[in-house]
Amino acid sequence: MKNNQMNVLMKGAMLLTIASFISKILSAFYRVPFQNMVGNIGFYVYQQVYPIYGIGTALTLSGLPILISRLIARQQDDNDKVALNIQIFKILAILGIIVFIVLNAFANAIAIAMGDVRLGSGIKSISWMFLAMPFLSTGRGYFQGKMEMHPTAYSQIIEQVIRVTIILLVAYLYTKGIFDPYTMNQYAMLSVIIAALFAIATLFYFYRREQFISLTKKKVIPYAKLIKIMILEGGAICLASSIMVLMQLVDSFTLRKNLIGFGMSTIDSQMAKGIYDRAQPMVQLGLVIGMAFASALLPTLVLNKDNPRNFQKILTSVLHISMVLTSAVAVGMFSLMPLINTVLFGNTQGSFVIGTYCLSIIFATLIIVYSSVLQSFGNFKLIMFSITFGIFAKIIMTKLMVVEFGLIGGSISTLIALILAFLVSWCMSARKLHASVFGLGYTFKLILNLMIMYIFEICSLKLINLFVNINSHRLISTSILAVLVPLGVLLYFITTIKLKLLTSEECATMPFIGKYLKNK
Repeated sequence: MKNNQMNVLMKGAMLLTIASFISKILSAFYRVPFQNMVGNIGFYVYQQVYPIYGIGTALTLSGLPILISRLIARQQDDNDKVALNIQIFKILAILGIIVFIVLNAFANAIAIAMGDVRLGSGIKSISWMFLAMPFLSTGRGYFQGKMEMHPTAYSQIIEQVIRVTIILLVAYLYTKGIFDPYTMNQYAMLSVIIAALFAIATLFYFYRREQFISLTKKKVIPYAKLIKIMILEGGAICLASSIMVLMQLVDSFTLRKNLIGFGMSTIDSQMAKGIYDRAQPMVQLGLVIGMAFASALLPTLVLNKDNPRNFQKILTSVLHISMVLTSAVAVGMFSLMPLINTVLFGNTQGSFVIGTYCLSIIFATLIIVYSSVLQSFGNFKLIMFSITFGIFAKIIMTKLMVVEFGLIGGSISTLIALILAFLVSWCMSARKLHASVFGLGYTFKLILNLMIMYIFEICSLKLINLFVNINSHRLISTSILAVLVPLGVLLYFITTIKLKLLTSEECATMPFIGKYLKNK
């Protein structure tokens, strides 16, 4: 019986992981054709409002469903599960209505704070998703708490497919001259509530099969205590999962206005912000790749937190694998960004700025992984404090650096803010959570490994550029990438083996190449 339950649980977890991976890939990739259709100005308009959607997504897809599922799973009685879910729904419904009213009432004021009053229509459009938040969060959390992952997985994929389809359709109509950039953004943001309605309908399809008892007014957890749990634990989970979205939100309010302070005109600052935002899908994709390998190990931390030796071994493996993979992705993007920029967006504008921003993949992954470690010990306050500290650092550094250095200041300020957020959580946590994970010797070897790959890629680009203009055409850039990326990956993992950056056990956990690395 236990084996059957474990098989069901593992299959469900795998389904949810696959669904999450597909959704994130869709969310990252659609912005490439979207930018190609709407241009830098259209992309700027869209990305200014996008972080509000990103925060809503963190609530409905990751943060709140995870918290709700934990609370539901602790209840032994089915009546208590339903009653608790209703309690949570009431709290979220009130929150959703408040956010909806605030965003509508102050849309223009928020838009003015972003430096462009015409963004108000897009903010009003995105506000509707917060009315759907209680249904999506409690629906997904309820089923996950009962170890039924299919409803969440299906609703997640359906939501993203509908949203992406509508956005690309709106972008196509924009290319035909039917919309101006701000009207296009308004309708693109309305795709969120339309997609959410389809997701809610999917959840209700599964709900109708539930044998619900009468909806009583039973209080499983006192409301005061429940609200405190949702603020502390739910807030920490949401902050960790939306760290890059929060950085984007700060940029929406500060970057363009500070570019004007740097000396740019209004149009030039909008163009520059649109170019700067090209980094977002690449960072999102980089985080997906890095977390895909590390996430499978994280649940075992909770099971081994009372066994210091096993816990330390698992923690070291998680961080080592995450760093080896995400560092390679980030530095690879940085070195090859002129080619990547040409392939995806048709030119090399802002390649150094975008490449520098992509280095944030390393530190964002560290924050997300280490936050999961802190969650396993219930240290939610430190998560909230460290990320809040990073956000305030980003606000201060963006103003200082953008006015002084221009667009590159935005990328550097993001990097500094993420590094500070991680260092705060690292230094303020218990020594047993990080002792001997990153020694000076290991860090030196990792940096050496990355430098070898970086020098190889840069020298290869310079050599090829002697014979052909590598950035002259998408087809040429694609062909060169198709050669340099595999060679860079091969070199990186050869030196990883030689420098012994991963143990044989850590190598074995990596899909596709794990068996080969272990044998070496």
